[in-house]
Amino acid sequence: MAINKSEWKFLSVVWIAVVILTFLPVIYGYFSSPSDKVFLFRPNINGGDAPVYYSYIEQIKSGQFLLKNLFTSEEQPILRFNPFWLLVGLFAKIGNLSSFFAFHAARFLLIPFLLIVSYQAIAFFLTEEIQRKICFILFVFASGWGWIINFSLENSWRVLDWTVPEAFTFMTIYTEPHFILSLVLLLLIFLFSFKAFSKHKLSDSLLTGFFCLILFSFHPYHVYSIFGVLLAFISIDFWLNRKVTMHHLLHGLILGIFSLPPLLYHVWTLMHIPAAYEHFLQNITL
Repeated sequence: MAINKSEWKFLSVVWIAVVILTFLPVIYGYFSSPSDKVFLFRPNINGGDAPVYYSYIEQIKSGQFLLKNLFTSEEQPILRFNPFWLLVGLFAKIGNLSSFFAFHAARFLLIPFLLIVSYQAIAFFLTEEIQRKICFILFVFASGWGWIINFSLENSWRVLDWTVPEAFTFMTIYTEPHFILSLVLLLLIFLFSFKAFSKHKLSDSLLTGFFCLILFSFHPYHVYSIFGVLLAFISIDFWLNRKVTMHHLLHGLILGIFSLPPLLYHVWTLMHIPAAYEHFLQNITL
């Protein structure tokens, strides 16, 4: 899984290309805005969520480390803890940065971590350098056929390409920083899970559990995909070998133990914050 000098140069070129392509619209929008207008720095995809994140940063800059939804008049007797936006807000507070700049600075700083981790994950399965590079290019830049449907159907904005930035890596990088970190952690969880399954090292399982703890503390949506994939892997392994691998079960138990605290916290907030529960009911995800 070692990466040679040629591959590091390749990663650097891809990083430069990704930064230019994902930040060029922001830079152009800012400098081309008319003098009587204000550029809001929000992405055109999933842009409705951006003001919420800006408000989180502003709340933390003002000294409030627990967050509330400022876009509703409903009472919120209990404030919520979000470690990701707490760190971004503290970064903005220490650097005296605007919420807009801190938002995109976080995105900029997280991009290389995503590229390195994803390439490492690809290198875990592929040994040939050319195969790694082709797979990596597809992983970073490829998407679906929604851009064709967008020009051929009414209400085409409903296609996945235009509504779910997490569906494709490039759109994840282009939109919001917590999406980037969640993908980094998702890749690390699967990568170290496969390492744990192949090498049976307890340290790999514990590290995977720690990644689950961090991920679910601010972005619990992946709980289904993570445990669903791992359960399928363990089930197929049992079916093929006709025996239970205890280390696989132990790995799942460790992940469950690490994942339980943040998931219970999310459930607790839904039970005790009526506004959060109503928002949860209107969310179009599971």
